[in-house]
Amino acid sequence: MIRRLMLRDPKVWRCSSNEGAHILGLTVKNGSGKRELLLYRNAIGDDVGEEVDVIAVVVGLVMDVRCSVCGKVRTWRPD
Repeated sequence: MIRRLMLRDPKVWRCSSNEGAHILGLTVKNGSGKRELLLYRNAIGDDVGEEVDVIAVVVGLVMDVRCSVCGKVRTWRPD
């Protein structure tokens, strides 16, 4: 089943700060204005139009996420 969501203030979350880095997920604001991470099953390139599987909505946790393409690790820290 494909679900399309209306996301509040979405921002791409990449495996590094480089513009060409792989996309690991999206950050969005929840109802109380705090950021949540919509974590993708597999990292993607710049083709944001492709379908993705969101495997987790990370709220209030600090966690390391490894890029499935290049292996770099990035730490998610909520606001």
